[in-house]
Parts: sequence; C-alpha cells; structure tokens
Amino acid sequence: MGWDVFLIHPGPAETEEDKQRAYEALRLINERAIALDIQLLLENASGPFNGDPHELVRTIKEVPGLKLTFDCSHAYRSLFCREGKGTLIDHLSIVTPFVRSFQFNDFDGKTNCEVGKGMLPWQKFMPMALAIGCETWAIELNTIHETVASRDFLQRWLNR
Repeated sequence: MGWDVFLIHPGPAETEEDKQRAYEALRLINERAIALDIQLLLENASGPFNGDPHELVRTIKEVPGLKLTFDCSHAYRSLFCREGKGTLIDHLSIVTPFVRSFQFNDFDGKTNCEVGKGMLPWQKFMPMALAIGCETWAIELNTIHETVASRDFLQRWLNR
C-alpha cells in the first residue's frame, strides 16, 4: 500500500476490559505513527469485536486519527451479517465515513474467491465503494489467476 500507510489486523477483544486495553494500545501506536507521518488503518475482521460495524466505529472514535481498511469478505462473514443484524451494504453504510482503503475478495460459502464469483452483492456494493473515493484498492487472494481476474472485474467498474 505504501510506506506511509500501515494496516493493523486486529484480534478479538470481547470484554469491555479487553476493549479498553486495545484502545489504549492503539492510541499509543497511533500517536507514534502520526509523529512519523504514517496513517494506520484498522482492518475489519470477522470476529465479534471487529466484525460488528458499530464496534469498528467505536474503535475509530476511541483512537483519534485511526481509519479503516474494508475487507469485503471479512465484512460479509462477520457476525453482524451472519446473525442477520444487517447486510454487507448495511455494514459498509455504517463505517463509510472512516473507510480509506478496500481489500477486495469474494466468498463462495467456504473460502475467499475471485471477485464476482462468490456470494457478495457486487451490483449494490460497487457503486458505494466507488462513491467513497478511496485511493487504495488491494486484492487479497491466493492465486495469480484469481487476482488478475479480480483486477479485470474491478477495472470494468472503474471504466463505467
């Protein structure tokens, strides 16, 4: 992504005490990053702490200057979506003001897959993603074939 942007992939913090420790640690790390002109981006994870978009917003608000990278598959597989609290589109709507990059991938019910070949609602999602205007899009997949095919899928959206 660049030497001035670092991603943090969080682990679970289920109790309020765990969350407060995580916020304090993130504040300290982010203060050091800001002093070095580095933007920290919290990646949304699938677990209960970070899979809930409301918890992501809370975390961002607890750590001034922290922003979000939105992993499409993580959001789709989050407890928020799996437990019927909302859809992927709802998830993105809640965190939109804080999103600074995307990690694109799809999910076929078992594993991440080529963008456009899984279960994610791209017809609704992509207009929202484009409207956010992020400068950084990453493709996070296992094979060159999936990555190139996903790049081509995304490029078609950019050329519309």
